[in-house]
Amino acid sequence: QHRESLPTKIGATAAILRQTLVRLASGVPGAELVPGFAVGDTSLVSEQLSDAMLESSLTHLTAVSGSNTGLVIAAMVWCVSRLRAGRRLRSCAAACALITFVFVVGPDSSVQRAALMAAVLLIGAFGGHRSAALPALGFAVIALLTFDPWQSLQPGFALSVAATCGILLCTMPLTNWLRSRARIPRILALPIAAALAAQLFCGPLILLLQQGVPAVGVLANVIAAPAAPIGTGFGLIATVLGPVSPTLASVAVSVASLAARWVAATAEICAELPGGRWHWPEGWPGALLLAGCQLSLVLAWALMSGRIGLPGGGRVEPRSPWHEKPAAS
Repeated sequence: QHRESLPTKIGATAAILRQTLVRLASGVPGAELVPGFAVGDTSLVSEQLSDAMLESSLTHLTAVSGSNTGLVIAAMVWCVSRLRAGRRLRSCAAACALITFVFVVGPDSSVQRAALMAAVLLIGAFGGHRSAALPALGFAVIALLTFDPWQSLQPGFALSVAATCGILLCTMPLTNWLRSRARIPRILALPIAAALAAQLFCGPLILLLQQGVPAVGVLANVIAAPAAPIGTGFGLIATVLGPVSPTLASVAVSVASLAARWVAATAEICAELPGGRWHWPEGWPGALLLAGCQLSLVLAWALMSGRIGLPGGGRVEPRSPWHEKPAAS
């Protein structure tokens, strides 16, 4: 009986924490997105703002995902590191923070995937082995689908896995290309590359859920990128402080509301931009067509950059139509 009552008590405590955050956010102007940032609760978000977030590809900010778990783990590791803790103690503290966070936000598919990935990485760090994120993602997907195969039919699960895979595979190559070719500083190149990588991998799947290609999504995500961690961090602080000190929790919600207003304004403005959504064939034909176009672009870039060689060891040389071809020596 004690074993059966423990999960019930934990669930009730988590529900109280979430409800307290929602109640505090409802009393602060512009804080409608704060519960979504912290625990994935969008009950305060109006239909108009929800449509703007969807149109500008910012809905993932109010769905708990790997960025939230990463922020929680990084914060715990930073705090424990200030106490001169060793590597294994830091891993144990991060694991405790991760477990607590998962219990608070609930068993969402994206949370489970991110938590399993983080668990694999933390186990590797505890043992002193360098862990790769891509195998961790594969392990998380296999484990979740083995436990609940029906998750494969959930759009959120597919989008979460696709976005994570795109970010892991393409962010650094795109960042290096933007820095070397476009001369964009790293502080801007990294968020642009991450948003573009996620957009490329999720684009065909998004076409199966809504009409058109959200071309404005990359711009909106780059603009909202600095504010989202602030809103998430102070939202989580408010969640923890809510039952203990409502006054301090309200202050944290007020700080988080500044970030929430920034994201809301970004969504509303980007959703109204002309040409923000491109017309594209719907359904599976459109999704396959978009995937083929994107694959062609990636293949052309790989050939031009020399990452993929031609048969016989050749390489595609960039053409310069406004310059004469140098004479062969």
